[in-house]
Amino acid sequence: MNNLELNLYYVISENVTNGTCPTGPDIPVWMEPKSSFTDEEYQALCQGYTEIPSDIPEDTKQLKIHGNEIPVLGAYSFKNLLLCTDIDLAWNNIKFMESQTFDGLKSVHNVGIENNNLTFLPYNAFGNLPSIRSISLNYNKLQKVQTGAFTGCGSLTELFMESNNLTGLHYGMLQGLQSLNKLVVSFNEISSIDLGVFRNLPALWEIRLDHNNLTVLKPGSFQGIQYMTALYLNHNKLKVLQQGVLGGFPIGQINLSYNALQTLEEGSLSDIPILMYLSLTANKLSDFPWTLFKPDDYSRLSTNPLYIQLSENPLSCGRSLCWLQQGQADGWLHWLYRPNGDYIPRCSNCRNRQLTEVKIDCPSKGEYPELFFVLW
Repeated sequence: MNNLELNLYYVISENVTNGTCPTGPDIPVWMEPKSSFTDEEYQALCQGYTEIPSDIPEDTKQLKIHGNEIPVLGAYSFKNLLLCTDIDLAWNNIKFMESQTFDGLKSVHNVGIENNNLTFLPYNAFGNLPSIRSISLNYNKLQKVQTGAFTGCGSLTELFMESNNLTGLHYGMLQGLQSLNKLVVSFNEISSIDLGVFRNLPALWEIRLDHNNLTVLKPGSFQGIQYMTALYLNHNKLKVLQQGVLGGFPIGQINLSYNALQTLEEGSLSDIPILMYLSLTANKLSDFPWTLFKPDDYSRLSTNPLYIQLSENPLSCGRSLCWLQQGQADGWLHWLYRPNGDYIPRCSNCRNRQLTEVKIDCPSKGEYPELFFVLW
């Protein structure tokens, strides 16, 4: 057998989500602990390893080590796997990784260390990986990412740290990720975002910060971002949206649903080029006045329709909502709702009737500022 012609897979794997190896007489054959070698893969299922094996074939392309007890990933643990493109280390009870764990793996595209017990990423934890595209650290217990943890990952495009114990996004934790497109930190305990944490990330276009503990966003929280297709802030504890938090750069979609928003400051939705979708479902808004925007936004809204979700808010029907009804009638504003009518905003002071059905004593167009006419 010519190993140079093989696309080898080295697998130390288990397929049970609780992290323990399967037992019993009725388990599937493909889950049975075994060690075998074929022309396409090297398997060692549930072998009870306590460290990274030293006999992994050097021409291995895909490395999967699952279902073992490997508490520490030491420096240069994979130094001989120069052809490896994918490393998957899920379900190994990993608690700590040293600096330079993956150093020198110039062919690696994807690294996954999901469903382990990591609490800390040291400096240069992912150093010198010139071809890296994706790192997944979901379902660990991460509390801190040291500045420079991703040194040498300039080609990284996706970083996943969902379902950890992060309490904040700290300045320097994303240092060196100039190619990063997507950042996922959902389902953490994040309550603060340091000013400048997103600087020098010119390629970042999607941030998922949903299901965290944010209560306030400071103006400039997203400073440095040049363009964003989607920003997910839903399922947090935000009460106020201040002017200057979101403005100044293009955002296509903003999801602020399921917060505790009571106040949207005047101009807080201004100067957001290309905004097409805004979800404010399930907040505590009683009003949604047109002063959230500024005169410079009006011409854009008249040519680029804005889709809004405002359902499950205690809206008080009054003249400040007239512009919403008129915007829908004139075709520049659209409600996002289901065919059965769910998600159409309702008015709490009009027997909870849908806003589209409520008759509001609206003023004439002449009572609005002149620049507001472009919306009609």
